[in-house]
Amino acid sequence: MIDAAAFDIENQFSINFSAAVLNPELFETWNTVNYTNNGLMVALAQATSTSVFLFELPGCGFEFDTQTTNANSPQMAGTFYNPGTIRANSSTDLNGLGIFTLLGLASVGEVVVSATNVVNPGSIDVGTGV
Repeated sequence: MIDAAAFDIENQFSINFSAAVLNPELFETWNTVNYTNNGLMVALAQATSTSVFLFELPGCGFEFDTQTTNANSPQMAGTFYNPGTIRANSSTDLNGLGIFTLLGLASVGEVVVSATNVVNPGSIDVGTGV
């Protein structure tokens, strides 16, 4: 849990989700008004096999807004500035999944930005799913 007015990545920030869920699981900070990413942000959900024939392909990503409490709806953040790279279940990061890569399966990636000022000279790469 990160609770801060400003969220600034200058190097690398990675998060791995391991739970198999129906909808993409999103990393979100609390009370953040300004987001800056000058580095690399990676969210990764591992595809898992529950049996020989059933594959669970959870999704994951990032949500950039101002979340204050569970009782209130998220508000728009002030600024989202990304001259860096954001990857959410990108094929770049999913190459080591063995059988899932061979079958052409990928997990959904999602990046949600809700801010009054959005500047994105960098890149955002998300997985497209199956």
